Amino acid sequence: MIINTSCSVGHHHQTSKKHADPVCENSVDVNAALLYSNNDEMYYFNSEECLQVFKKNPEKFSMALGGRPGLFRGK
Repeated sequence: MIINTSCSVGHHHQTSKKHADPVCENSVDVNAALLYSNNDEMYYFNSEECLQVFKKNPEKFSMALGGRPGLFRGK
């Protein structure tokens, strides 16, 4: 999703919404991310490898266990 924002000087620029990959902790642009839903929560991944690590042990990275979207849970 592209969000148009305006600067204080009246110029417009585009910014991309980003989330944290719960496995590698890298910032992920939602337009380029691999998406995966688990327990009604959406997760964003920057690689197939991170997605597969998450799928093997989703509880380790689950937002339902006290995490929040964009908050790094650690490895």
